[in-house]
Parts: sequence; C-alpha cells; structure tokens
Amino acid sequence: MLRWSNLSLDAHGFVRGANWLGIVPTGPHIVGEYFRRSATTHGSHGFTLDLDPRWVKKLISEGRGADAGAYAEHLIDQAADVLRTQDIGVLTITLPLLERLARRDELIGLVNQKVRAIRWGDTQLDPDSRYLYKSEVFPKTVLCGNYGSTMILGFAGERPGLPDDAPCVFGPYSPYVTFSVVVPEPRPQTRM
Repeated sequence: MLRWSNLSLDAHGFVRGANWLGIVPTGPHIVGEYFRRSATTHGSHGFTLDLDPRWVKKLISEGRGADAGAYAEHLIDQAADVLRTQDIGVLTITLPLLERLARRDELIGLVNQKVRAIRWGDTQLDPDSRYLYKSEVFPKTVLCGNYGSTMILGFAGERPGLPDDAPCVFGPYSPYVTFSVVVPEPRPQTRM
C-alpha cells in the first residue's frame, strides 16, 4: 500500500525528499504510522502534531463546540511554529484544520513560500472550495486528497489529473481494495 501511495504522490507531482508536517491522529490510529512511513519513504523527515479526534468528538457531543474550536486553534498555533522554524515541503492535514490555517494570512504566506504539496484527509471537498484552494489560496502548491477508513483497510487517494474545478474523485488501492454500489431490493410489505 505504501508503494502504491508513493506512486500516486509521484503522479500528483509531490516533491520527493522534502520534510513533512502532519497534523494527524497518532496513538492507536493507523494514520499516524502511515504518515511516518510515507514521510520517510517519499520524503526525508516527518514532524507530527498529534490530533485526537476522539477528544474533539467528545467535546462536540457534550455541546462544548467552543472548546473543540480552541483545541483546533491550539493545533494550528503549533503548526505555525513548525512552519516558521522548519523547512517543510509537504503538509498533511484534515480539511477543517486546513480551513482554519487558511484564515491566517501569515500561514497562507508560509505555506505558499515553503510547502510544495498539501495532502488533505477527509471525506469530501466540494468543487468550489477545491478550486479556491488550488487557484487562489495555495496556487503554487499541489493539493491532493486522501480518504482513510478502517472499513477499507487503509485509504483511497484522489485520482491524478482531475481539473481544478472538478469534484474530488477517490480511487482505492486496487485490485486489493474495491468498491461496489449495492442497491438493495425493496422488501415486500406485509399487511396485518
């Protein structure tokens, strides 16, 4: 899977040998280990900031959205320190955190100055936002999506070569992971 991923990154134009910064779940999540392996096989070194999605989900479920927002800002503050002090060529980040990062002019400038590629993770990025990030916010930076899930035993990567204004389409680690659309037949209704 790592080899397949590296080939996909090459197809998207990710620079090899760069330092990576990942704001990703570590701990029991596979994404942290996968980030480290990607950073060392496609890049040179991976800096990580641990994102705890379980904590965020708990805060939100308890109605503590402001605390979840403060936690997200804390992560972006840490990312700012790394971006200011290190030579970062690849950024791995979730879409909600990328949105927060893009609210800070200083960080937009640092990313445009240093980062050559952004690997975002999440389920979807609408075509308008994707186009905005690619053409106006980070115009010199390759933007590539990944969707990871335990259910697919890994992740699916954005297909290379999509137009900037197209929706993101994910391709799985084929032929080892495949998807099919199942339309269940309607159940017959019973009358009482």
